[in-house]
Amino acid sequence: MNADQQGGTLLPPTVGSKQKKKCVIALDRSNSIRENLNVDTVDERSSNGYDKRRLDDSRSIAGVFRRMWSYITEPNVEKLNEKAFKHLSVKFKTCHSLADLSQHMSQSSLDISSEEDRDHISSVAYKKANVLLKEESEMKRKLQLKRKQNLFRHLFTDIIPVDNRPKRLWDWVIILLIVYTVIDLPIRIAFFGDTVKDDFKWAVIDIFFLVDIYLNFRTAFLDTDRYEVTQRAEIVWHYLRGRFILDLVAALPTDLVAAIFGVSRDHRAHSVLMLFKLLRFFHFMFKVDNMINSATGRITRLLFTFCLAAHVIGCGFYALGRFQTTDESGNVVVGGGTRWTDRLEGQPFYFQYATSVYWAYATLATVGYGDVSATSGNERIFAVVTMLVGSVLYAAIFGTFTSVIQNIDRHKEEYNSKSRDINDFCRANQLPSFIRKRLLDYHEASWQLRKLSANHILNDVPESTQMDLMMLMYADLVVTVPMFSEMPTRFLEKMVMSFRHVVFLSGDFIVRQGDIGRDLYFVVSGEISISVFVPQVEDEDPTIMDFDEVFRRSVQIRTAGPGAFVGEIALVNGRARTASVMANKKVQTVVLSKDDFDRCVAESPEVAETLKGVASIRAKNDRHATEASSSSSSSPKSSSSSLSSFLSSSGSTIL
Repeated sequence: MNADQQGGTLLPPTVGSKQKKKCVIALDRSNSIRENLNVDTVDERSSNGYDKRRLDDSRSIAGVFRRMWSYITEPNVEKLNEKAFKHLSVKFKTCHSLADLSQHMSQSSLDISSEEDRDHISSVAYKKANVLLKEESEMKRKLQLKRKQNLFRHLFTDIIPVDNRPKRLWDWVIILLIVYTVIDLPIRIAFFGDTVKDDFKWAVIDIFFLVDIYLNFRTAFLDTDRYEVTQRAEIVWHYLRGRFILDLVAALPTDLVAAIFGVSRDHRAHSVLMLFKLLRFFHFMFKVDNMINSATGRITRLLFTFCLAAHVIGCGFYALGRFQTTDESGNVVVGGGTRWTDRLEGQPFYFQYATSVYWAYATLATVGYGDVSATSGNERIFAVVTMLVGSVLYAAIFGTFTSVIQNIDRHKEEYNSKSRDINDFCRANQLPSFIRKRLLDYHEASWQLRKLSANHILNDVPESTQMDLMMLMYADLVVTVPMFSEMPTRFLEKMVMSFRHVVFLSGDFIVRQGDIGRDLYFVVSGEISISVFVPQVEDEDPTIMDFDEVFRRSVQIRTAGPGAFVGEIALVNGRARTASVMANKKVQTVVLSKDDFDRCVAESPEVAETLKGVASIRAKNDRHATEASSSSSSSPKSSSSSLSSFLSSSGSTIL
């Protein structure tokens, strides 16, 4: 088959080679969507409207060309007269979207018959589709640009919601600037003094923090009842009563404050003013505390806080030893003039810094080792404060560690208790070791799945919220089943509430051919293989044959992954499975039982009427499949040809 005949259609000669290539790609895309659909669906030409092709995006170029070529090649259409043809061409040219073009293409199928007219109308439609695609792409680009332009207007004029994504990104930028300030500023003051001129850098950082103060006046907050407060007056009052003063003092430009009070840049008091910027560290604690709630996050936050505290304390201790008792003007300043810093004179910066931080960690963790000790009064007071800070930090760190370890031990004890029960059960019943290993593997897989189970997490959540969350999680799986896609939303919400999680290990059979179906399985993760046993003339009834023999002679017809579903037919008529499905690797599924499905149907009479039509079409398809299978097996054929006949006759109704 050449490229012009892909998908069973002939491309018109008026379409160029590039156009043909695009058409073939579009058709391949459409066919791949259809092939990836699960085998447990109704016949795609059934009269109830459950068509595989309905899942295609009607606005996509693939959907347009699939319709276009199928309609152009339809043999039984009436003759199109010249007037109608011109009218149809005008309608194509006045389309404003791909959906309109697709609708007109559907209408044109009743009129086009002559080859020349078909060629012309397909060329017109192709050109129009390309124009519409370019227009829609340009509209999307302009919309994205408009959203970016409105972003700053939204941030700086409107009330910002608590969960606003740009505001969260802004908070992370502020956190990074705080960390930079807490790391760089103590080093600059303690080790380099005023020898580093970086006024512009600090001016930019101060501007960021002033803007953050403004945004905090416009950001909603959660009250004690976890209710989002959006009234502007309450937001302003809440921030003023909270950390506004702390943020304002930390964000004030140091040079401006020094100029107001007449403090020279060369004066030691200027460095003391710079220390107020370290108040941003408390801003860091507040923001990180609200953004990180997990146990691992809390431990990481405390350890990081401990490291930053040791860094600041080490730099402060070195600064006390470095400063003289009086400055050039005879004014008393901080410090007492010790001798331990004399040993560090002339040493590189990293050695001085390492010695200072070493003292800080030793004092925070214990009470020091004496090799670097406080001798002056100021240093001793500083050391006492450091020990108090260390005791508080260690209490917080060990308290968090204890809480996390207790939770781990509680869950681990539950897991170990069930494992011991499995071992005792296998020993009491003298089961082989491979069965015990299999049961333990199931227990481990089920335990891991339990932590991710929605039912386990949402037990204490109101039912309406549970429905919303379950629909959000499983809506994409449900709509892949054709008969569910037209069901009322209320019915689907009740149905997903009945989902339960089941895990299958590699080599497990999810369903077996010949068994009576009672469940519908949705594959969430993993891979399954679908195989079918095709009976020969001399075979006995496969329903009474040994399953191992049936499976040994079965032929794998396809594999499927996440998003596939198995057993739709079981919910309609509960008949025997027509294929076997096995897990190729560990497969996580969500299961809907027939009992739960029937209960949901009983509560929705309109759904029951729809299912009656589905059941009648199923029965009709089953009769056709049985007749075709019988006729194909009545004549001697090879096993491969028998399989081909069986699959072609049974169509989509394999499970």
